[in-house]
Amino acid sequence: MSEYTGKLYLIPTTLGDTEPLNVLPLSVKKTIERIDTYIVENEKTARRFIKKISSSKKQSALQLFPLNKFTDANALPSYLGTL
Repeated sequence: MSEYTGKLYLIPTTLGDTEPLNVLPLSVKKTIERIDTYIVENEKTARRFIKKISSSKKQSALQLFPLNKFTDANALPSYLGTL
């Protein structure tokens, strides 16, 4: 049994300049509006995507943790502890 009890959502993103709400289900928008903590590959593009999906979401409320080729593997358990 895992010590974590939260939920981890995998949020799809679009490629190119496609408007997200034209191709993603409304459930993605609703999920983004409910959560403020994200594990992302790139903070700048993640903020831009979240802003497109939910323009009223306060950027200052977001907690973004990087997960890319530069991420220290030892940091990953702490990411999950914040969810």
